[in-house]
Amino acid sequence: IIHYFIFYNHVADFSYLETRKCPACFGHALCKDMRDEGIAKLEGYSKLQFLNSLANVKNVNYGTYGGKKVVFKKLAHNNELGDFDADLCKKAGMGSSCKLGDAIHKLVKASRMLPPEEVAGISDMTHCPTMRLTDRMVDRYLEKADAIDMSYPEKLTLMTTLMVNPEPILIQTFPKREGFPFPEYIGACGRFVVVENVGRTLGEYYNAPWEERLDYATQLFRIAELFTENKSEFALYWTDLSYENFAISSDGKVVIIDAENI
Repeated sequence: IIHYFIFYNHVADFSYLETRKCPACFGHALCKDMRDEGIAKLEGYSKLQFLNSLANVKNVNYGTYGGKKVVFKKLAHNNELGDFDADLCKKAGMGSSCKLGDAIHKLVKASRMLPPEEVAGISDMTHCPTMRLTDRMVDRYLEKADAIDMSYPEKLTLMTTLMVNPEPILIQTFPKREGFPFPEYIGACGRFVVVENVGRTLGEYYNAPWEERLDYATQLFRIAELFTENKSEFALYWTDLSYENFAISSDGKVVIIDAENI
């Protein structure tokens, strides 16, 4: 029992990752690697799940993936995910024996296409979607096995992610490699996504030297400008600004680490 609570690597356990809920999950691109305890590991207090389950209401865990510092995110509180699952079964007209995979199949049209009307209003990101936006989402979706085409099960995971928390879809659609101030999206397995661990939050720099704070303030103005004018020709409106939603990378860059409300 002590070994399980202190030394057990939970992210190598598919029951912990809730892969049984797929395709009503966030993806499976990393599942093969997650089985290998040498690739994905929890670190620090995140290893102590008996404490983590009580204090970590946001379901954010820290560790490494392939030697790189990462964040394992469940994207919602446990009670929110429970409500989501119950609502999914209710909308599908299924009772107590409801299987989430069957429920999401019943609710989402069986096709590989992602027309705007299918995702309209299911998240902040798709409040008023266009074909240009949904095409961009599918094109940059990293959970696809095929670089171009998206399968029907992959469509279901994309839709589930949008409904629970659109952040992973948003940071793939407007990725770091294209100059957007978000962490790198690494992948998903079951009900967890893995993203780059950028570093300490902006709030921890409140008493930093003046020149350093001035640089961060200037970067924030540049982010505001980028969200208004950029090569993608999309405007991004962020409605949840706080110190804790920014982090400072090792090279001094300001990065948005909570992009749910865009």
